[in-house]
Amino acid sequence: MAKLKVPSKKWWNEHNMPLKQIPMSKSDIKSLDDDDKDIAAMATWPTVVKILIITAIFYAAMLGCYLIFTLTHDAEDSKSALTCLIILAIVALILSPKSSALLDGFDTIKGYKRLGINPFIEALIAFYVLPLRFVGLFVNLLLSCLNRVSHANMLGMPRLCLPQNCDYDALISYNSALEKQAVAMSNIEMVNSETETIARNRASDLKNEIYELERNTEMDSYEKQKLLDEKRTVLEGYEQTMDILSSGEFDADAKDKLNKTLNSISTYNSEAASRLRDINDSLLDSIYQYEKETTKASTANQIVDDDDDDDADEDYFE
Repeated sequence: MAKLKVPSKKWWNEHNMPLKQIPMSKSDIKSLDDDDKDIAAMATWPTVVKILIITAIFYAAMLGCYLIFTLTHDAEDSKSALTCLIILAIVALILSPKSSALLDGFDTIKGYKRLGINPFIEALIAFYVLPLRFVGLFVNLLLSCLNRVSHANMLGMPRLCLPQNCDYDALISYNSALEKQAVAMSNIEMVNSETETIARNRASDLKNEIYELERNTEMDSYEKQKLLDEKRTVLEGYEQTMDILSSGEFDADAKDKLNKTLNSISTYNSEAASRLRDINDSLLDSIYQYEKETTKASTANQIVDDDDDDDADEDYFE
């Protein structure tokens, strides 16, 4: 294959075609035609080079900090080197998933071959970024363990760069919207994992409190009934919220139930009621954000479908 001339990122910007990095499934990447893959390879290569340079800086910095930490006899220098090493490790954890995914996307379109890069150089790069790939996999595994499965799956998808203001805007919008939708869904998953156990334990405590209160013969009957009504209402709210969390159905009906619960406990100031308000408010915010991003993704998908239909019509009439 002939070697392609690769423009810099600055060239794309100067020609009003800024590059946008997006996640795409491997099947979608493989379905691109050769011309699109050539353009994607040229658009992605500047970011690949940037990743390689930053990775080299990280390797050098981490090695330097490690050597200072292990070889220095000065306790203060050793402590500073260890602090820098930890900071670099944290930054690497943040940056590695998307960088690793972009390298994966570049491999999927056989970017090295399309750009005419020597196979030996390709093999060296693959070996060079191997630690980066492992860190990316570790972060995705960590996110899954933290119940941010949608986020982990999105970060695990290959990524490519494509130029904007060309024929790729609909595709870019759709995949960007899917990325935001996945992050919004992972927020719901996070709220779910953090609150379901809390809600279950609090509901159990409330049941015990109601049981003891019902058998209390010394308390004023009016105050007793008032307190029982509050605890039963709050308990019902916890059970409703647990049902929503366990069902995984975060739709209009779920929002309606959460809002009704919030209204029913709006006048209560107990610790249990306040905690339930916080849980439901957080869950509602996540659902609204997820719905917003889902609508954007659906709209962008319709645009992609319309573009495909237009292309089919053009092919028919040619």
